[in-house]
Amino acid sequence: MIVGIDDTIAAIATPLGESAIGIVRLTGKDAFKVVDKIFRGKTKIMDAPTHTIHYGKIVDPATDKVVDEVLVMVMRAPHTYTREDMVEINAHGGQAPLRKILELLLKHGARLAQPGEFTQRAVLHGRIDLTQAQAVLEIVRAKTEEALYEAVAQLEGKLSTRMDELKDRLVDILTQLEFVIDFPDDADDTLVAGMYERLCNIRDSIATLLEAAQRGKLLREGMELAIIGRPNVGKSSVFNALLEEERAIVTPYPGTTRDLLEGWIDVKGVPVKLVDTAGIRETSDPVEQLGVERARRAVMRAWGIIYVFDQSEGILDEDIDTIKRLPNKPIIGVLNKNDLPSKVDGKALKRFNFPIVSVSALKHRNISELVSTIANSLDMQPSTYVMLHEYQVEALREAHAALTRICEGWHELTLDLVAYEVRCAINALGKITGEVTSEDIFDRIFASFCVGK
Repeated sequence: MIVGIDDTIAAIATPLGESAIGIVRLTGKDAFKVVDKIFRGKTKIMDAPTHTIHYGKIVDPATDKVVDEVLVMVMRAPHTYTREDMVEINAHGGQAPLRKILELLLKHGARLAQPGEFTQRAVLHGRIDLTQAQAVLEIVRAKTEEALYEAVAQLEGKLSTRMDELKDRLVDILTQLEFVIDFPDDADDTLVAGMYERLCNIRDSIATLLEAAQRGKLLREGMELAIIGRPNVGKSSVFNALLEEERAIVTPYPGTTRDLLEGWIDVKGVPVKLVDTAGIRETSDPVEQLGVERARRAVMRAWGIIYVFDQSEGILDEDIDTIKRLPNKPIIGVLNKNDLPSKVDGKALKRFNFPIVSVSALKHRNISELVSTIANSLDMQPSTYVMLHEYQVEALREAHAALTRICEGWHELTLDLVAYEVRCAINALGKITGEVTSEDIFDRIFASFCVGK
């Protein structure tokens, strides 16, 4: 809900915890006045030039006690993140000083900011649109460099530009449609005929964007791979080798892993969550049974599966039975322990229709080849993805549906109905950038932000 747009708001902008520096930020028409009530330095904040930093102390006026030594950054409207007057107080990064500074600001005229309210004001004041606001959140949440670079590109207007181009093309067609409807005798027949092809081309462009959004979702949220197999085949060793750290306990005894272990790796710019699971087998041990059940749930939840064989024992019937029962998901086979004599029959491998990599997790042999195989399964090509929020995907689908109705029903539709569908498509694209929006959409977007952003 959009409330108190004229309030001066404040929040801690850095994570709470011990660090060298912590930041408390304010924005609003009274930001300078509020800070001056608790700041003691050579220059009053109200009189300070824009984009300058001032050393001083934060003092509790009620007790005259010094709370912290600080550097105060002054930024005057409109050249700020929110296009309002802004102040950032750089203090020592402990919980006590930051919370006390925020408490004093709230006591002397500021209001605690809601999640995402600083960015919301940047949108409301026209500094950025909704696609760029969403990009701010994607930057904060980026798990890989590729996700970061894509989010920065969207913050710089990559998605906004694409939406504007599509809308401009639709508006141009709508203008010609309105002319033909209002002045049918003056219209050229070839003008109407050309509209059909142009509208269908725009629909195809939107379909390409929707496909890119599916890949962008993978880039933003990542994918989950469950590492499964029989007990003692080296699943935890594969897990550790991929993470390049000793996260899982490894012993020569079957059933060591009882609970799920998780870790993230970067594969071709995509964040991949690895889940190390208990060995799948029939057991009477109630604790191990819980581990096996969790392993099965991890398989159902995962995007794909890494199935680990022990090539020193060969491909056993137990392996084949387990693989037959797996859900229809991407599978990568790992023949582990290639530092030992192999009992794997080449003919046995031909029955599997998924890639298989021979490695020694213990010796870190061929692990890079395994990572490459995972990367190939992602089918992520540069510049073929865009990161969209759910409401943006839904808006694209609305526009695509409207244009599909035109393309599939062109010969049955009147020009008035065609114009109506084109307007629907234009309005749907307007939802993406915020030109056409609702308070509900605002709430959904900014509720995902942290306080202070």
